[in-house]
Amino acid sequence: MKTLQFVGYLFFRYYSKGRYNYSPYFRMLCSMTLLGFFHLLQIFILTNSVKKYINYSPGDDLWTKRLAVLWIMLPIGLVLYLLLPPKTLNTLKYEEEEIRRGYFYLITYIILSFALIFILAFLQTKKV
Repeated sequence: MKTLQFVGYLFFRYYSKGRYNYSPYFRMLCSMTLLGFFHLLQIFILTNSVKKYINYSPGDDLWTKRLAVLWIMLPIGLVLYLLLPPKTLNTLKYEEEEIRRGYFYLITYIILSFALIFILAFLQTKKV
């Protein structure tokens, strides 16, 4: 839970600064939901169950495809909303060195997650 709060704090802090500092909490939730979705997608690819959970045909319109993904992402976002209320993020305090190291690890983690999902998807298409 501490790691989840720290990652939420890092995203919240990042989105609170700069010229686009409106709705940092919502942006933090969306970013963490996307990371959670990538992890679920990695698990689905490894277990060969992508089509079982994200089911749409190539002929479906764009909104049908978006709704199929939304049904997976919505529960992740709701759980994060319940686990990381805005009051909690506003009360967290960390040292600058820990924040700097956390940003480095978070960026590395995001890059590795993207790379892993692309590698898994590529290997999955080679099997089929």
